[in-house]
Amino acid sequence: MDEELGESRTGTLDARQRAVAEWLEDQKSDLGSTYRTARELLAVEPDSGHERTPVLLICHSMREVINRLPTAVMLGRESLDRAGANHKKTSDQVLDLPKLRIQYPNMDLSMDAENVPVPREVALAFDTLIDAAVHENQRRLSSLAAFLTDDANPNHPAVREWRSLSRYFTRWAHLGDKPVESVPSDQELVGKIAAFEDHVDAIRLAFFASKSIIEDLLAAANAPLEEGQP
Repeated sequence: MDEELGESRTGTLDARQRAVAEWLEDQKSDLGSTYRTARELLAVEPDSGHERTPVLLICHSMREVINRLPTAVMLGRESLDRAGANHKKTSDQVLDLPKLRIQYPNMDLSMDAENVPVPREVALAFDTLIDAAVHENQRRLSSLAAFLTDDANPNHPAVREWRSLSRYFTRWAHLGDKPVESVPSDQELVGKIAAFEDHVDAIRLAFFASKSIIEDLLAAANAPLEEGQP
């Protein structure tokens, strides 16, 4: 194991990591505990021959936190509720597809032709599925942009980096038969988790700054007027 990974290697979280964990717990309790698990696993020396297992569990944990945090924070916003009101989830639509195969057993979608004829019902099902997938992707991107940026800009570098972190941890949460030599090093994992913590720091500190400003304004508004003051 690397010896220059900081206080997190002692098996306890440092002050910054504790602050991140506590903020995550405020948003959704299991996100905080999942993040703590990733950090604590990274602090443990794995048994010889089992070096892949911590990588898989760490990446799975971080994938869960990164993918679920924006929704946990943004949940309840009216815009998100309206956005999903008229769309059946793609996952539910996919479950309905086998019915079409049963209904049209002779349908051949793999024929060697530029245009493949299909029953209208099948075409409509795929059209709806594609529209729903596009909508869900745009909704996730809009939610992420609102979560990470002041102006909800989906092209902001922070949005690109967050999505890159999501893809990274998703990739390594499924190791398959990859040899231990090919999986990320401890130093690489620390760097990726630290990038996530940088984003959380920016968000939570901005939240507390806004809260402080609002509290100051409320205090000023509710303060008793001095004699002669308009």
